[in-house]
Formats: sequence, C-alpha cells, structure tokens
Amino acid sequence: MFGKSSFRILILISFFLTVSVTILSFNGCEGDNGITSHDHVISGRVSGIFDYPYQGVKVTAGNKSAVTDGNGYFYFSGLDFSGSITVLDTINNKCLYVPQRIFVPEATYAFRYLANTDASGFVEIKISNPDSLGNYQMKTLFSDYQAKNYYDEVNSGTRNISFPVPPGVSYAGNIIMLLYTVDSQNHIVLFNKYYVKDNVSVAAGDIINLHPHMSDFQVVPRNNVYHIELNPLPQHTVQMRYFTLFFGHETTINYSSFVSFDNFNGNSLDIVCPSLPYPFCLPMAGLYTADNNTYSRVLLPASMYSVMEAPPLPVLVSPADNANIDLNTEFVFNNGLNSVSNMYYKLYIADTVNVPNRERKSYEIYLDKERFNISELENAGLGSMKGRTFFWNVEVFKEASLDDELINKNMKICSSAGITRSFHVNP
Repeated sequence: MFGKSSFRILILISFFLTVSVTILSFNGCEGDNGITSHDHVISGRVSGIFDYPYQGVKVTAGNKSAVTDGNGYFYFSGLDFSGSITVLDTINNKCLYVPQRIFVPEATYAFRYLANTDASGFVEIKISNPDSLGNYQMKTLFSDYQAKNYYDEVNSGTRNISFPVPPGVSYAGNIIMLLYTVDSQNHIVLFNKYYVKDNVSVAAGDIINLHPHMSDFQVVPRNNVYHIELNPLPQHTVQMRYFTLFFGHETTINYSSFVSFDNFNGNSLDIVCPSLPYPFCLPMAGLYTADNNTYSRVLLPASMYSVMEAPPLPVLVSPADNANIDLNTEFVFNNGLNSVSNMYYKLYIADTVNVPNRERKSYEIYLDKERFNISELENAGLGSMKGRTFFWNVEVFKEASLDDELINKNMKICSSAGITRSFHVNP
C-alpha cells in the first residue's frame, strides 16, 4: 500500500509532466474539387509553460519538414496525410510521433508536447502561517484560474510554492489560502475561512514572502457535500481514494495541485468542498487501483452524486520484460487490434542511459491501435536505437480519440498504465 507521501509523488509524476506541454493543432482543408491526397494544410504552434514560444523545433508532416518561427508557429500546405507526424526537440532529445494513419480532412488534431524550461528560472513564494491558526489547518495555492495550479509544501511553518518560469517571462496569478478543520482521522470535515491575493506578478528568480494575519481571512460562504461512489476493478487492490479541489476548469492541464488531499476507506464517500466567490473552483474526485505491474487512475469532476469506475488496465503482451529485440519487433498490448474506437494509447519509450556524452532519448507515440513497430523511430531524427536499452510504458485514455482535441472538456480524465519495463535493441 502506498502512503500519502508516496502517492503524492506518484500523482506528481503522472500529472506534473503535463505542466509544460502545449497543444499542437493540425487543421485539414478541403479544396473546391473535393478531397484529394495532396491538398491538406497543417498549421500549429509549439510552446512551453506560460505560453513561452519555442523557436527552431523541427516538425515533419508526411514528406515535408519545417521549423518553428520566433513565435513558435509552423505551417505546411499541399500535404499527403497518409504520412506520419513528428515533432522533434533535438536540444532535449525528445520526439513526439504519430504513426501513419488516415486523417480526417477539416478536423482539428491536438497533441501534447513536453518542452523543458530553464531549471534555473524558478519563482518561490513563501507563506508563513497566520498569527494564530488555532484548530485550523491551512492549504495554499498559486493559480492563474485558467491553465495552471501550484500548491504548497510545508517546511518549518513556512509554506513554499515553487514553480518554473522561463527567463524573461512575466506571469500573473493569484495566491489562495484555505483554512479547514479535520476529524480524528485527519479527513477534512469543513472549510472555514479563505484569503485570496489577486494579480500577483512573478518572474524567474523572484522570491515573494507573505505573512497573512487571521484578520485577512473571510468566512467561507458555504460548504457543499459531494457523495461519491467508487467502483474499483475487482481483481485489483484499491491503493488510494482521494479528493482534490483545484482552481481552473475541465481543460486545465495541471491537475497536480491538491488543495484537499485525503485517503479514504470504503467505496462510499462524502466529501466537503468550499463554495467561493471566485471563478473556476472545481472539485475533483479520484480513484487509484493497482496490481503488481499495472495501475489504473481516474480523476473526474465531482457532481453532487458521482459514480466512478476504474478503467481497464493495459496488458503488455510483447515484448517480454528485459527482452533482446530487433528493430522489426512489434509492440503488442491488450488485444493487438489494428484499430480501436473511443480511446487512444500513448506509448512512452525512454533511454535508460544517463551518462555524459551520451544523451538520453525519449519518444511519445500516439496510437489509435494496439500495436507498433519500433523500426519507425529509426528515422524520427534522434539517431539509431541499436545497441541501447530502453524503458517503456503504455497508457490508455478512454472516451477520446486522436481525432479529438485531447483536452476536450467533455473527455473523462481516465488513464491506465503498465509500470515501467525495459528492452534492449540488438546492435
């Protein structure tokens, strides 16, 4: 069983990776004489956190290539959509890859691209406890109410909120503090008071110190109670049942900021959520189940009565763990279908090497089928895979497809994944 701190680390690994991703939109066009195989137009933009544009990132669509301009934009015309799509970041040795598939004209494709930021460009917000907390406990959060949230870590009475900001970028957000009371099992039973400091502008290297007083807090107008029924997979152990409140909406890409974080016993829960006079205050409920080598996670907006089911776990069929494979080896998972509906898969492959003068490589492959041949990655731009050892993992997203915008607000935030395995590519 995972403890609270272990689970928080796991959730951060799973969700925080999306903090620095952006959406690449691919729009197909229809000509006056109908659809042909060479009349499509693709445009998009590559940027990192806080809409920071990335210049010089190579994008390949079909048989054409382009690099992003100073604002992160790229453009193609006259494309044959039967080809694959590759977004290549040679600086960080990262590649996003979509294999050859039948693309729908005049559709919008949205893919998440992970772009690193300068590790030295951080903001740190330090918030001390009020003069007298009494029986209250406190959670603090930095949010832009739109796309991103960052929460506190308690350290010697000072709550530190630290997050990266690219050098030269100014970013505005809001600091939110919530006082709450708990029962004997440390479950939140009531949100009592809140304080919000609006329009806090930050830049890389800033250190902000706040010293709130109890007189700065207002009474929470109302607490809502949400009844949640959790239906775990019968063959798997429920490791964690949790509840979170974040500021944003269903398209917010950062779900890692827990204002209320708890581990409940039983599958029938009543959770408390404050109703505040601020936009996009959204309660979420979650379920985490696992066996020895796979896990399943659900995170959904909570209604007054919600039923949550864990999604099916992906079965990693081939190759076997620690196998020696050739470039023509095919990855097969679940039923090995050549096409799937109402779901998509993300296959993640990462080089195990982390030594000087031999950079790590990582690939994110988006699939609407349950098989993939790694030979396609030989020409993706990161060099040969031969003679190297890789970790791999597959994740399935339900109620979505590659023809949807992947952050569509109607999409359930469900995913399952196999715990990391490895393979070695023969020289």
